[in-house]
Amino acid sequence: MRARRSIVGLAVALAALGCGGSSGTAPPPAHAPPAPDDDGRAARRAELRAEEARAQAEAERENGTCDDESYDVRRVACRWFCPSYFVANAPMCDSKCPRDAPAAQIPACQAVMACPTPPDRRVLACLRDVEQHWPACDRARPALANPRCDGWSTVPGTLTDYAAERDGRYRLHVAPCGNRGVAVGWHGQLRDTQSGAIVAGGDFAVVTASPSDCTAVTTSAIDPERMRNSTRVWMAP
Repeated sequence: MRARRSIVGLAVALAALGCGGSSGTAPPPAHAPPAPDDDGRAARRAELRAEEARAQAEAERENGTCDDESYDVRRVACRWFCPSYFVANAPMCDSKCPRDAPAAQIPACQAVMACPTPPDRRVLACLRDVEQHWPACDRARPALANPRCDGWSTVPGTLTDYAAERDGRYRLHVAPCGNRGVAVGWHGQLRDTQSGAIVAGGDFAVVTASPSDCTAVTTSAIDPERMRNSTRVWMAP
């Protein structure tokens, strides 16, 4: 009985080592090639190494310094840098004015640049002496860009009647008037009926105002012939 148990145990041990019986598994050869990587793990490891290298290079690029040659508005390192050649869309360039090409539309240039031609009211140098840089306001067509027209708004009217004063001035009746906001103290100009040109000596001041008409007096004497050809007026505060 003991001998039988020993034989059975030996047979089990030999089977485990693959040394006996047709049902056992043969041991691999001493110099067998490595098993193929059927699940693609080697390729995946290579991809991960490449991704890591790219990420490291990107981190070095983002965290490095920024200069004119490496400038890229998308880079984190360039968010606080304005290149010498100036980039209009760069956030940090808003506080700098390009020396070679200052422009009124750049906020940083408005306080430091010379007054351009034509003048621009956004530039401080142009506002320091408006009479030097801008022409007199055309009161018939006030230009918003001209600071000499600030506060000048015109109201058109029609000269309905007039009468000569003893000193050569004229008393004028103008309509419509008060219903357009015209008030006592407003000033105006007579205009030629055909051309609309300013009549020499045709400045006047409003002395009475009602919704329907106003009374005004010219500030100087006017040639009677010119008065007959002047039925258009412009008034302003």
